[in-house]
Amino acid sequence: MPGIAIRCLSVAGAVGLLLTSAAACADEEDQATLERYVPHGPHRFDLSYTHIDTVVGNVDLILFGYTGAFRPDMRIGVTGGVTRFRAPANPSVGIDENIDELGFSDTIVSFQYDPTARITASPWVPDTVGINASVIAPTGDSDKGLGGDFWLGSVGAGWLVDTFSHLWLVPAMGYETTFAEGDLAVPTEGVYVSCDIIWVFPFGGWIGYSPSLGREFEADEWVDGHTLTMGKLWSGGFGLSLELGKNDRISRVPARDDRNWLANFYYQF
Repeated sequence: MPGIAIRCLSVAGAVGLLLTSAAACADEEDQATLERYVPHGPHRFDLSYTHIDTVVGNVDLILFGYTGAFRPDMRIGVTGGVTRFRAPANPSVGIDENIDELGFSDTIVSFQYDPTARITASPWVPDTVGINASVIAPTGDSDKGLGGDFWLGSVGAGWLVDTFSHLWLVPAMGYETTFAEGDLAVPTEGVYVSCDIIWVFPFGGWIGYSPSLGREFEADEWVDGHTLTMGKLWSGGFGLSLELGKNDRISRVPARDDRNWLANFYYQF
């Protein structure tokens, strides 16, 4: 069962790279927008709410995250929270009575290293930029449907591509696998590619679309994902965004074939 959705927003993340990696290529309007709205503090707190409509029930997650960028080439992140799992009785899938459980979610720890020293704590720097890695730890109670009952490790790399005017691309590739699986785990191993496509507006807003395609070795099938993100940030360090999508991979939102959405609020200082 699903356990945690990471602070998402690798789509949203691409905006910040405009300032830190290719500002010289951006037009004057882009640079003025970024200088006004993109915060620069080394710390960030996130508060997120995620809903996942699984094949057997509904999962609601309230997530708390911290991101620290203590060096311009490196940052770390930790995200955890609480999960509520609700499912109607369905003997055909082994659920004999209605379920309504609440408890800790799984926990994710992430790491990024960019040798070009473009890393900040900003939510606009995506998790896919540079050399990146993450681990999901099964801190949620899988017997109650609150955790995935597995450890999930992923590694990857991504880079920024400046196209024209306000349009930016972030292609990335990665590998992920579960290990130390419990009895209730759904093992996975696969490779994937993705490309964030972002349009930045001069009032500090953005809209992005991120398609992904991967090969799942355990199930011997192709999997895909599609995410639409809309957001707004303010010069005081506050921001919010909304993400809508469908993701066939377990990965950083550990659920398959499920529609999901995520509302994220954050403060950088």
